[in-house]
Amino acid sequence: MANRLSNNPFVALFGSVEAAERYISLRESGLLRLLEYRPRAERKVVANENRGVSNDRRLQVETERPVFNEENSPRDMTKGIETCITDCSSRITEELKKTGIARLTEEIFGFTVNKVVDEGKNLIFLEDLASEIAPKNWIDMEVLEQALFQRLLLEEPSTYLLNKTVNRLERSDNHVTEKEVISYLFECYKRLCSPLIPKDVKEEEIEEVKNLILRNAATALRQPALFEAQELHLQIINLFRDTSAPPEDFINFFTGISEQFVRDESEPINVLLEAFAPTLDFIQNDVAQSNIITFNRCYLHILQTFSVSPELGAVLLLHSTPKETSHGRLYADTLIGSILSLSCLPKTPNGPYEFFQDPLQSPDIEGANIWPALSFICENMHKIFYNLLKSSTQLKHETLSWLANCLHSNSARGKLWTAHNLGLGAPACVSDGFMLNLGCVLLHLCQPICSNLNDLKVNRIDPTYCAVKVKDDAEAHYRGVHMKGLDSETCLIPIAEDEQRPTAEKYSFVTECFFMAHRALDLGFRVALERLMQLYREVTQIQRVFVEVQEQGSFQSEVVQTIRQRLEREMTRCFSIRAALLEPHSLSLMVQFHVATAVWLVQVATDATNETERISFVPAKLREITFPLPEQVPSTLSCVPEFLIENTVGFLSFLRRFNPRTLEEQGFDFLSPILTEVLVFMGSQQRMRNPHLRARLAECLESLLPHHKENPAFSTSSYGGFFRERLFKEHPHRNQIVRSLLEVFVGIEMTGQSVAFEQKFNYRRPMYVVMDYLWQIEEHKDCFRQLAAEAESNMEAVSPPIFLRFINLLMNDAVFLLDEALSNMAQLRQMQAARDSGEWRQLPTHEQEQNEALFQNTGMIARFFWVSFIILTRNLRFHVQTGVRMTSDD
Repeated sequence: MANRLSNNPFVALFGSVEAAERYISLRESGLLRLLEYRPRAERKVVANENRGVSNDRRLQVETERPVFNEENSPRDMTKGIETCITDCSSRITEELKKTGIARLTEEIFGFTVNKVVDEGKNLIFLEDLASEIAPKNWIDMEVLEQALFQRLLLEEPSTYLLNKTVNRLERSDNHVTEKEVISYLFECYKRLCSPLIPKDVKEEEIEEVKNLILRNAATALRQPALFEAQELHLQIINLFRDTSAPPEDFINFFTGISEQFVRDESEPINVLLEAFAPTLDFIQNDVAQSNIITFNRCYLHILQTFSVSPELGAVLLLHSTPKETSHGRLYADTLIGSILSLSCLPKTPNGPYEFFQDPLQSPDIEGANIWPALSFICENMHKIFYNLLKSSTQLKHETLSWLANCLHSNSARGKLWTAHNLGLGAPACVSDGFMLNLGCVLLHLCQPICSNLNDLKVNRIDPTYCAVKVKDDAEAHYRGVHMKGLDSETCLIPIAEDEQRPTAEKYSFVTECFFMAHRALDLGFRVALERLMQLYREVTQIQRVFVEVQEQGSFQSEVVQTIRQRLEREMTRCFSIRAALLEPHSLSLMVQFHVATAVWLVQVATDATNETERISFVPAKLREITFPLPEQVPSTLSCVPEFLIENTVGFLSFLRRFNPRTLEEQGFDFLSPILTEVLVFMGSQQRMRNPHLRARLAECLESLLPHHKENPAFSTSSYGGFFRERLFKEHPHRNQIVRSLLEVFVGIEMTGQSVAFEQKFNYRRPMYVVMDYLWQIEEHKDCFRQLAAEAESNMEAVSPPIFLRFINLLMNDAVFLLDEALSNMAQLRQMQAARDSGEWRQLPTHEQEQNEALFQNTGMIARFFWVSFIILTRNLRFHVQTGVRMTSDD
């Protein structure tokens, strides 16, 4: 028993271990209970008789003395014993409670008011408090708050350490002597949530201690002057550098601090912002000076912790909101904006390119390092925005307003001149990297509606969203419409001035997120892609000039050096933009998003039932598409912006040029909805009035070809073209491809506008390539023959048949192309003769460069017209032969 009691803390209530053993023996025998609760007068007599007697003898006498007298019957004594037992138990429980809190104080806070402690412990002795509460030498709940506050004010806690030998000081717990306030309180909070808590401490007492820790942390942040020698904001950041603590501890600790502010302050958000502004400012400044590789990743964990709490999330969003929300560039100068600006692209329009600095020697070897960093940023920023959106209803509204204002204030990025201004971009707008990252975050938010098309989540999107224009913030909150300026966008079909477009009363988050993601792609991915294509054209021209100048060897070396420097500069830009666009995870998200868009658009285009009686315009059910399409055209198409289609066209063209394997990796299920979308809108002028946009859908068909004869490098893929070949042979609506192509081909000529031939031919060039491929498949060749037969039988019709108009335009184009090709070849011959004769060598350097550039440009134009003429005449030969065979019954 002695060994058992030696480690029991309650032995301290007795004089020695032996006394505790005798106490337990008497309790077990029942004698002590009778002895303790005899009448007070009788106990005094016993005490007087036992004076001068040894303890052992006194105990023997007391146990042998009878406990009953004439005044106390057994029944009364039993009742008295029960009452006294209850009273004794409460007294013992109070002593145990005091001991449990004292032990809790030592384990959690590392301080004491008892100067005598076990030699194995290192504790801080609170001398001032010990003298105040003497003779009590333990800490209870009444004095714990005072004790903790005194401990926090100690500038050098190690000087108050008990058992302070050299060896013990080296082995002491760093938490006990911690000087940093926030670090110390957070460690106390962690320990309070650990198994170190004594089992005899009640749950409500633990909760009270927890609130005490949080209250002191809130006080420190609210009144940092109390700890002026400490940098509290750095202490908060340093907490997250140590990843040993579970994320729940960080979240609960800082959420608890924010709740303390809510209880104590009338305007908690403003006070919280003032308290945490130094931390957020430090993070923003540090990120602004870092790049995508060197920035501190723990900052994202800090922001995620803030985003979970409604109050701290509001602080984060308020800190990241510029004073002038209409100035797009200012969003990049906020905390969230500085993180979104982290990319392999410059943070500002005129900023430097930090990667791919030696493109001629080591081209494109840094992408492997850039892609994981880009993916990490987008995934973690998605978590931050997701937490903000689900934290509270009000914070969700404020977050959507932030996103909508950011997109609207940067709408100038979508202007035509932006993509062609390579040096400046849009100075008043955010960078390409910012908008690409924001688009990726929104794609993450859209992923639940895109990952599984069979669960009909995509049908929850209301097509009339973009027709709504709200008056104020309250209406935006009520109706769920935060985007601005979409009501002025060009839509798929026009509407008369006296007509009103259909709108719903309210819109869901799914609808808002869908259109926000498309708007971000329109302002980000599309603009960056156009810039990349222009850079590639310039790099190609510079490469030709550089090679020719090197081969001639007669030009001055400084000219060669100048061209080389420009070539390296443009290639650095190309590789940087391409790396940002080819990030694998973003590509995967975009594939799913565009497939979901294709499915939804096709459903909207065929959903025209009971429009006047509907309060919501989401597609009611998943309809099976059949051709010919219904004659009734849904008026909801007048609310769908054209940039939804343009985003899909641009994405497929990008995949064809830079990553064709993605088309095969996604399989037939990805390709089939895309082709259905192309056929529905390309072949139906009533559902898409813009002939230029319908013509651009031919680029989608070209991108879906399994091979590309004119540019085989664009279609090389280790996956081959199996699924793309299946698309043209097994798609349920494949017989509509030929007719839709001819309708678009002829429709370009019937725009009613003055359109230059070069522009029309740029639209028709991919159509020639697709027709060339279709002619090799017997089933599609039969479609051409059927159209030729219809033309032959309706030669005298008032409205010429589609095939007859197509042949006529094809011959006109062939004549024009041949004439332009010969004209440019003649100019090219004259320029070649002048260069070979040495005339250019006598000109200044800059004029020599201009002549070389003009020579290369003329050669490219001549080659373009000549190759186009060959492609066109091959198609013309096929189709004329088709008509001849049909005429001669061949």
